[in-house]
Amino acid sequence: MAWQTPKTDWKATDGVTNADLNRIEENTQVAYDKAVVALNTANSKLGKTEKATDSDKLDGWHRDQIRDWNNLLNKPTHLPANGGNADSVDGLHFREYNGRLQYYYGGKWKDIMVSPIKSIQRGIMVHTVPNTTTSIIINAVDPNKTMVNLLTSSADDKVDSETSIWLENSTTLKIKQHSAAANVSWEVIEFI
Repeated sequence: MAWQTPKTDWKATDGVTNADLNRIEENTQVAYDKAVVALNTANSKLGKTEKATDSDKLDGWHRDQIRDWNNLLNKPTHLPANGGNADSVDGLHFREYNGRLQYYYGGKWKDIMVSPIKSIQRGIMVHTVPNTTTSIIINAVDPNKTMVNLLTSSADDKVDSETSIWLENSTTLKIKQHSAAANVSWEVIEFI
């Protein structure tokens, strides 16, 4: 029994086949066998005598070849006097400044780009009375940095283009249905 590459591209429409179940079961057994070998190796290093009946190898290493933490292979022979710099990756220095993650490059601190979207609010409103305006209370947004979208407006499974939507103030969304009653879905996107 050998390790098989797991399926990583699952989709909501995928079903679990017998082959999937067999692969999962066999990989579970391989992982268990490796854990038993690792436990036996640790026990032997600690002088314990319990032995498992499984293989004496872990990833091709015999238990006597596996080093304990004090005898690691390829460890550095020394560290810098200051212990190294945990804020540095591949020569770039990082910091958190005023709630933003920044890196130092070209003699300047630069912000790491993040999503320009601060918040998204969505909803569905059942508009029952034609030719009326409804107010919807939303979480406060900055109107100067906000976009309002009418996603759908339908009545009796027909699209109705006679719907108006706007942001009246920072906490009030207005929807006016000009004709028949309809279901209206909307979203409010606030940017940074």
